[in-house]
Amino acid sequence: MPLVVLPAHLGDIEPIFDVCFAAFKDDPIMSFLFPTGVGRSSHTPKPDGVTWLEGKDKKKAEGVILPMWDMHKTLFGERRHVLPIYLEATKPGYTLYQHMGLERLIHVRVIHKPEVTGAPEDVEMPLMVKMPSTAKGISFEEWADKGYPENYDGEESWFQC
Repeated sequence: MPLVVLPAHLGDIEPIFDVCFAAFKDDPIMSFLFPTGVGRSSHTPKPDGVTWLEGKDKKKAEGVILPMWDMHKTLFGERRHVLPIYLEATKPGYTLYQHMGLERLIHVRVIHKPEVTGAPEDVEMPLMVKMPSTAKGISFEEWADKGYPENYDGEESWFQC
């Protein structure tokens, strides 16, 4: 099944957030990031910390989100735009993303400890990627090993930007 990503316009932002928050409203991560609920006035996470929370809620949310931000930085550095699709999957979303052709990364992991999540045991956050068709079958690991080139000059040139 193809995955199509279309550009959004400024007027699309609030409805997109509404759909996103509705889709994940029952997911445990939402209760960490938005313990008082979610609405149009909610802020989205930014790498400068969970600025919309304070005290123990902030500490708990950052215990979940900061390791994911750190992994993103580990995998992609300071790049603002990443050519593969990358996401941290939730349990309910994992099967959908797998069905859409995303693959789970197995060479890196983000694990949340029980003291952060309140779960009885460690919780692994599945990290998933989908390489673009222009990559001609190269895996994410191979791409990373080559230094994340935007244009790879191997046997075939790919990532025609």
